[in-house]
Amino acid sequence: MIKNRPMLLLLAGTAPLLSGCVASMAASAIGMAARAAQPKVVGNEGLQPQARAACEAQAAPYGTVNIIDVEQHSIDKIIVWGTVQSASSRQSFQCDFATRVTGFKLRPIATFPEAPQAKFKRDLDRLLSRVQADPAYAGVKADADAMRATVYLKGDANRILARYVSDPRISAQSVPVSLADLTAKSAQFITWLTAHGFRGSVDGIDGRESRVSVKVFEPDRVLATAKADGVDLTYLQINDAVPHYLPE
Repeated sequence: MIKNRPMLLLLAGTAPLLSGCVASMAASAIGMAARAAQPKVVGNEGLQPQARAACEAQAAPYGTVNIIDVEQHSIDKIIVWGTVQSASSRQSFQCDFATRVTGFKLRPIATFPEAPQAKFKRDLDRLLSRVQADPAYAGVKADADAMRATVYLKGDANRILARYVSDPRISAQSVPVSLADLTAKSAQFITWLTAHGFRGSVDGIDGRESRVSVKVFEPDRVLATAKADGVDLTYLQINDAVPHYLPE
């Protein structure tokens, strides 16, 4: 019996270690079982187009929708950010989406009164988008800070402008030719230049001053030839294409 004492002592010493290992294994098994029992989280990255459409529909009753961003907030949560504009207000929104809309929040956006000068410029731009298509249109001179503008028109300028606007801040002035007339005249003159072997190009068309500026090489010869051919140079300003510098 004395010979087996070391073995008994060894077994006695390892017993606590074995019991601790068994306990650890048991705890690990319990943890694995608990995790296995939990539902598996499925990513929804592929649903971003559906999230955008669903959130746009959710926001539509509040006004005109503008989507700003579609964010993959987590593996199974998409957030769509945007704004809605109604006749009386503008709001931002946050729309949460998983496989459907799970949350929707609206927040008002602060607005500030429009400056009078900015409103005048916006109104003038709207007017010009219509009046520039009129065959009589020649140009405009505007001072947004002073909120004044003059529209140049061929013919009875006041009568023509009255078809588009009635605003004391916007006046009309008659000119002898329209912008379309000057454009056609410049094209005809360039055609004549080319046909006679001259080189030149249109440098600018000013409807307010009723003037077409043309740069040509050898302007003296061009003018002499044009007069000999009976070319109507009215409204044409012929400039030398080669600059001349005064001696220092």
